[in-house]
This record gives sequence, structure tokens and C-alpha cells, in this order.
Amino acid sequence: MLSIKNLPDSESMYRSLFQNSSEPILLIKNKKYIACNKVTLKILGLHNAKNIASISPSDISPPTQPCGMTSANKADEMITIAHQKGEHRFEWLHQNSANEFFKVEVSLTVINYNNEVLLHVVWRDISVQTAKEQRLKIAELVFEKTTDAVMVTDNNNIIIDVNPAFTNITGYAKKEAIGNFAGFMKSGSHDNSFYQKMWTSINQEGAWKGQIWDKQKSGVTYPKTLEINTVKNGSDQIENFVALFSDSSERQKYEKRIEKQANFDSLSGFPNRSLLLRLLEQRIQTANVNDRIFSLAFIDIDSFKIINDSKGHAFGDQVITKVMQCINSCIEEGDLLGRMSGDEFLIIFKIEQELAAVEKKIQQIITLSQVAIKIDSNDFSVTLSAGISCFPQDGADVSTLIANADIAMYHTKQNGGKNHTVYNYHLGRKFQDNNELEEELIRAINDQSISPYFQPKLDLSSGKLIGCESLARWQRTNSEYVGPDLFIEIAEKKHRIIELSKSLFLETFRSISDMGLPKDFVTSVNVSVMVLLDDNFQKNFIDYIMQSGLALNQIEIEITESCLIVDFEKVKSTLSSLRRKGIRIAIDDFGTGFASLNYLTQLDVDTIKIDKSFIGQLDNQAKSNRVIVESIISMSHKLGYKVVAEGVETCNQLKILKALNCDFIQGYLISKPLNNFYFKSFMNEFDFTRYYQS
Repeated sequence: MLSIKNLPDSESMYRSLFQNSSEPILLIKNKKYIACNKVTLKILGLHNAKNIASISPSDISPPTQPCGMTSANKADEMITIAHQKGEHRFEWLHQNSANEFFKVEVSLTVINYNNEVLLHVVWRDISVQTAKEQRLKIAELVFEKTTDAVMVTDNNNIIIDVNPAFTNITGYAKKEAIGNFAGFMKSGSHDNSFYQKMWTSINQEGAWKGQIWDKQKSGVTYPKTLEINTVKNGSDQIENFVALFSDSSERQKYEKRIEKQANFDSLSGFPNRSLLLRLLEQRIQTANVNDRIFSLAFIDIDSFKIINDSKGHAFGDQVITKVMQCINSCIEEGDLLGRMSGDEFLIIFKIEQELAAVEKKIQQIITLSQVAIKIDSNDFSVTLSAGISCFPQDGADVSTLIANADIAMYHTKQNGGKNHTVYNYHLGRKFQDNNELEEELIRAINDQSISPYFQPKLDLSSGKLIGCESLARWQRTNSEYVGPDLFIEIAEKKHRIIELSKSLFLETFRSISDMGLPKDFVTSVNVSVMVLLDDNFQKNFIDYIMQSGLALNQIEIEITESCLIVDFEKVKSTLSSLRRKGIRIAIDDFGTGFASLNYLTQLDVDTIKIDKSFIGQLDNQAKSNRVIVESIISMSHKLGYKVVAEGVETCNQLKILKALNCDFIQGYLISKPLNNFYFKSFMNEFDFTRYYQS
């Protein structure tokens, strides 16, 4: 193998140049490297020239060259050409020991030594040059293809080049623009001070960016986003200005759409909650400065959920739109109307408008909405409820004013709707009390501090206590007792009734089981319609009974007639299934609800409980009430039901009910509802004979 150190002394100069050259140099014989200098080894990441001996150019190259040819084939071709021409120059992609690619320009020169033909190889690194050329190509491509206009001027601001996007945006061809002063497209929308500030920024900071209005060739003015940068030479002197700009027309339209979406209701086109709150804040500030008053009204569509559910949301949307148009027709310039959410609207009345005038407008709106709404060529009436609050007496900030108007509106709804209410201190106090009651109830449910009390039922034929009703009792932290009708309604509204019922069921069944009462003693529990319609109710209810050790036939479920009109088929199915398992069924407060006899005859029930409102009138001389009670008892017996009379408070009532063949009685005559301890004592000490003696 021929190496550099084996070259003859006459070649010492060549050998010195070979070794000390700053450029990589190699020798090729028969398409294989036979020697290289130190620079080559460094570039390749090798430590010894022996490592390169007898390898081909393709061995230190990627498999394929950028042209697509394999490195092996292209190396053979380049060497062949060099031998044919005596020299050859070309670009090549090599690979070092770290698997990094580097691009070189290869010079192959044929040399003769001792009658041998060798190739003298020189690499010149062109990576930097290639990168510059690549960046230049990219810049040229961007210049030609970008959708942003590019305008280049000399240091006197005379245009020397523009790109195609410039023509597309301005309408001026390249030849029309070149040679013109850069400001030839001014729209006249900006004064001299605007341009002075712009050029001060360019000269001092080397750049400026902002919005500007210019004129297209057609004469149309348009907004554009413009950025101007300076290009300086080595002496830090400005040689060129480069301006990039884009047409902002569509962007401004888009921003306006976004602004509208952020501030206006998409359905009605009126201000939305966000904008209304800001407008109200501004009105408060204005009123504060001038020590003025104004009012606002919170308006809600009555029973809108029913409209949506029965007619569909598309119809509901039309109702909202029509109602807002109706409201808008009744207010005047300076009054602000918007949609807070859903079917809730807010009117901010202009400053210094008398409350009487505001009330008149609101009443006009309420009246008009009932007769003036036409949807799909059909007349449709809705009713509205409204609440009014006044600044500053009902609140000095946005949230308080709206909250108090909402309280007044809610009071209207509680009283039947179709009207308006002006907020006052007593309404606010009542609302706050209700809130405190609701919050305390939630805590009581969480703490399981609502307890079952038990009221016994007496069998009139035998004189024995044959069962009881479990009644929920809640004593607040202030020692005040709250009636179940109130707190059960709140628990339903707050969607905590299932949790409360579970706690009461478990405590009731455990307490009764611990008393060791006779096996035929039946305990009744009240079941809310929301609990009854819960998909998991039946399984859970049976589990609660079984956990206590009671038998299913020792429990009776009491439901009110109102349960039957919510989802009759589901109620019927659930009750039938429970009754087949042995659980008894009773209809509570019979005669006061909405159930028809048709409903009653379709249900599998055991007991009818006559409401205490009928029983309380039995002592009167009037026969009509007695006839009603007698009819209920007779009808129930013919249908196979037992009858319980609720609210029995006198012995005379007891005697009348016994004469009418009533089966069972319940009421204060026998006992008031008692807690676990006292009820157990009562059961042990009960003596029926005293009722007859009295």
C-alpha cells in the first residue's frame, strides 16, 4: 500500500503541502482511498490514516446522494469522468463517524507516479455557501408567493421592487410602482403628525408597525397592517426600506363579528349579559356624578320551560325574539334592553325617569305580550313576570341592583306571575330568611339531623294500635320547628330529597325494628314523587327494609294524589311491583289532589287516607261534609280498600267515623307525633277504653 511517508524525497514538497494543507486532501487508486491528510481525519472524526485506507467514497457517504443516485454508482461515474477528462469537479454529500452529513465540492485531478495513475482529491466545505443559497432561494420564494405585500425602496424612499402580492392588494402593476415615491398611495386619512411620528420611529428605532389607511388604484380606500424596517450597510447607513403590509379589511370585519358575538345576543341581536353589566356600571357612574336616580327591571317569561318542552326549542327561540321585540316597542330612547340569559331580560331605564312611569311601561309590556305575539301566522300569548329595583335606594352597585330586581321578580312568580313587583326592604329580608333556611336545611340533611316522629293508627273495630305513620320533623338551630310541607318542598327544589328520604327511611325502619312491635304492625312512610320516579328507588327501598330486619309486609308507602299526574304509567308500574313483593300502598290526603277515579281504579292500592280537612268538619251540624266522608268510605270499601281518617281530634269525630264504618283513625285524639323514645313508651301504656269513657 502506498502512503505519504513512502513518497520519495523529490516529492517532499508535495508531501509537505499534502500534510499541512488547510483543506482536506486524499488520494484514490483503483477507486479506493489510499491516503489522506490530518484535516480529512478531523472532519471524518477518525484518528488514524489507516482507517481510511482501502475504502471507497461511498463507504463514508449516505446510501443515496441528493440527486437520487446511489453513492456507489455516482462515485464510480465521477471517477470515470475524471480519468477521461484529467480532472472533474462536482458536489458531494459525505457522512462522518457521528453520522452527520456535510456537503463538499470535490476536485478530482489525475496524477502519475511511478507509472501509476492516481487521483488527487480535494474537498472544499460548501455547507455555509449552500445554506446561504438555500436561504436566498427561500427568501425569493417567500417574496414571490407570500400573500403579504412587500415593497422595497432605496434610501430616498423610491420604490425599487415589489412582489406579486403588492399588485394583488393595491391594483398597481410592478412597472407602475417602481420608480414612484413610496407614499404615492396615500389615502388622505392621516394628518402630517401621524407620518412624522411614524418616520421618527423608523429613523430612531429602525422599524415601525401599525394600522394605516391607503388608497388602491381603483380609488377605494382600505385599512392595512403595515410594518417598515430599515436595511443598513457596514457603515450603519440606511440603504433600503422594506415595507410589508396586508389588507386588514377582512380582519376588521372578523374582529367586528367577534366583538358583536362577545357583546350581543346571537338570537335577538340585543345586548347580552356581558354588555348589559358594563352598560349598567356606566349608568351607575353617570348617576353618581350627577346625584341622579334610575330604575331597572328584570323580566322573565312565565312557564317558559313548558313552552320549550311542549313546542320545541325552535319555537321557544321565536317566542324569545317576539317578546323582546314587544318589550322594545314599549320603551323609549335612552332605555336599554338586553337578554341576560335564557328567557330573562333586563331593562336599564334612563336617568331621572319616575318610578310611576317605569311601572306603567312594565305593565304595558306585560299586557301587550299576552295578546300581541304572532308566530307562524298564529296568535300566541305568553305571560311575563317582572321585578323592579331603583338606584341608589335598592343598591349602589351592579350585582346588588340586579339581585334585588330578581328577588322582586321571583316574588311576582310566587304570587301567580303576570304582574310586576317593586323591590322593598321586607322582600329582601324575606328572601334572605329563605336563603338562610335553605342553607340550614342542606346542612341538616348532610348532618342527618332531620328525624322521624311516629303517629299511631287505631283500629276502630278492635281498639288496637295496628300501625303508625313516620313523619319527618326538623328543629332549627334557633329551636324553631319547620313544617315538613315547607322543608320537603325546599329539598325537592334543591335536588336533595332522595338523600333526605334515604336517611329518614333507614332511621324509621331501624327504630321500628328495635321496638319489637307485633309482626302485623304496619309502618307507613311518605314518598315524594321525585323519589318515587327515581330509577333506583325500588331496589334501594327494599334494601333499606331488609337491612333493618323488618318484613316487606310491615311497611306501607304513602303517596299523594299529585304523584299520579306526573308520570302515571311509571308510578303505576313501580307501585304494582312493590305491592307484589308485599309492600302496602296508601293514597294520602285523598280528596284534595287532582287524581280522578279513573286513576284510582287502575292502581293496586291497599288504603285510602281521608284528608283531615274533611274530618275536621264532622263536628259541624252541616250534613254535606259527613255525606262526603261517608261516600269516600263506602266507595273505598266497594273497591276493596281500607280507610284511614286523618286529623281526628275529638271523641265525637271518632264516634261518627266508627258509625260510618271507617276502618282506622289517626290524629291528636290518639297521640301527636312522637320521637322514638316517647312512641315506644306510648305503645306500652296505651289504653283504648278511656276514649269511650270520655
